[in-house]
Amino acid sequence: MAFRDYTSGGKAGRRKWTAFTYGHFITPINGEQALDYYYKNFQPSPMLAEPKANICVFVVCAPTQEKAEEIALSQDMWLLSVEKGGDTRIPSVEEAKNIPLTKDERMKIQENRKRMIIGKPQIVKDEILRLSEIYKTEEFMIINNVHNFHDKITTYTLLADAFL
Repeated sequence: MAFRDYTSGGKAGRRKWTAFTYGHFITPINGEQALDYYYKNFQPSPMLAEPKANICVFVVCAPTQEKAEEIALSQDMWLLSVEKGGDTRIPSVEEAKNIPLTKDERMKIQENRKRMIIGKPQIVKDEILRLSEIYKTEEFMIINNVHNFHDKITTYTLLADAFL
């Protein structure tokens, strides 16, 4: 297994004296390490006096945990397909439910869930606040890659209500 330097993004932010965006949706592994490196090595510039970071994360939020899990199926199947170099179209929940999966694909979906926050509003809020403490930032970019536009709007609306 090759070693991957997860601090490289933090190093790039330091070299450029810029803000730093961490892609938790890409890999939740070593994010804290990358952000710590960035914060410790940040050098002020005329454009940015203090270090500033945000975190990008997949989020699916619905009124109930069960509904959030169901909606997330379309994102699960989309991500599985994209990772295999397949179709980039996001399937509907009904299509996703009918996709036959191998044991390895089921395991990959479970692994991918570590890159996501899925749940009812309080669960999602609590997890965002937990990540906020870990990453030492209050700024998040929420990525909602589900099929149904109404479900996307619901995620953002429920999040706004939970935080306001």
